[in-house]
Amino acid sequence: MAVGLAESMNLAAAQGIDLAVLGEVLNAGPAASAYSRSKIAKILTQDWSPQATTKDCYNSSKLICSAVEASGARSPLIQTCRSMYAEATEAGYGEEDMISIIKLLAQSQPKTVTDRSRVVRDMERWRNFALTAYLIKLSFT
Repeated sequence: MAVGLAESMNLAAAQGIDLAVLGEVLNAGPAASAYSRSKIAKILTQDWSPQATTKDCYNSSKLICSAVEASGARSPLIQTCRSMYAEATEAGYGEEDMISIIKLLAQSQPKTVTDRSRVVRDMERWRNFALTAYLIKLSFT
């Protein structure tokens, strides 16, 4: 989940989207959790103090990949995560929180976006949609 969240936030940053707005959208959506809220907050405040270090996530993902290989199961996402955590650890983020993987992703992000106003407008629409959906959900509970 951390890699996917970091990728989403990095993509938004590369497109010029306000990360606080994206955080609101994600926190109002169906996948929101205490975990995702805490990692979003860490990204927004650039707090890399570890709850779980990148190095530990790399070690755990290696163990999981070994179990996958031994069982003959197919699990390509954990292999991708293992590679990302290995690269982040080698880049010097091993002792930081696992969400610091966003810094690795940001190193190669494009510097320009052709139509930022369209991207921001689209994100505003999604935020409004997500908040409306959340309010409707609350009215039925």
